[in-house]
Amino acid sequence: NNITIDNLEMRGVITTKREYIRAVNSSNIKISRIFFDGRWAKGYAPTPLYIYLCKNVLVENCVTMNSFRGLHFIQTDGIKVRNCVLSMNSLNQIHFSSFSEKAKAVIENNIVCDTIAGKPHNSIFFAEPVHPGLKIENNCFYIRTDAEKRNFVATWYGKWSGIHPIAHYRQTHPVAKETNIFKNP
Repeated sequence: NNITIDNLEMRGVITTKREYIRAVNSSNIKISRIFFDGRWAKGYAPTPLYIYLCKNVLVENCVTMNSFRGLHFIQTDGIKVRNCVLSMNSLNQIHFSSFSEKAKAVIENNIVCDTIAGKPHNSIFFAEPVHPGLKIENNCFYIRTDAEKRNFVATWYGKWSGIHPIAHYRQTHPVAKETNIFKNP
């Protein structure tokens, strides 16, 4: 509990593990200024952050690129991801597994680039299930396809099961004003 990880660079590290940083059954976690670049991995690069059964997790001012999943949260509540750059990760930029209907997550003020070119049909985010507790606001998305058709959030379970484009996310998560920016570089 009360864990802080600050100013860590992970580049060119070869590992057989599926993730570099793993937090399990903890609370009040702050992860900041982490730089992960998995371009030198043989095969899929590991996931830089794997957070399982935790509460009150702040990830800020981090960069993840070329990993298997950018960030992975499992059965975690009170998630904030802000001021980060998530780029060219293989599967998803952020993955929420077993995301409780009561859980809260805020993804804000980030720059999010597309998944790797070989995975254009993968969604930018994955959440099981997707529900109103997931807030995606004030982010800038650089994606290679029409924003209205791009697979934005995918899920396997619940009443929102399926792969949903941005237009569907806007319908299920109505806001007074669109605060995200979607651009095709």
